[in-house]
Amino acid sequence: IDQLKESAENAKAIIAWGSCATNGCVQSAKPNPTEATPINKIIKNKPIINVPGCPPIGEVMAGVIVHVIAFGKLPELDRLGRPKAFYAKR
Repeated sequence: IDQLKESAENAKAIIAWGSCATNGCVQSAKPNPTEATPINKIIKNKPIINVPGCPPIGEVMAGVIVHVIAFGKLPELDRLGRPKAFYAKR
């Protein structure tokens, strides 16, 4: 957790990569002996881009990074914090 907080300190945003990072997945279910926690419950002062999946889709990660680099801003997100370009339709 300390490494995550230190890494996030000067970041423009956080990309939560995978279901464990985005929602805690099955590891965070009760009784949760490992205290698994999704990133959004730890980092509160930065935008978080959720890329769920187990495994997550590589093209989505590449698309998010390219969008930030090319446009200098974060992609538009849906209500779950996922990039709309990839998660707006089924």
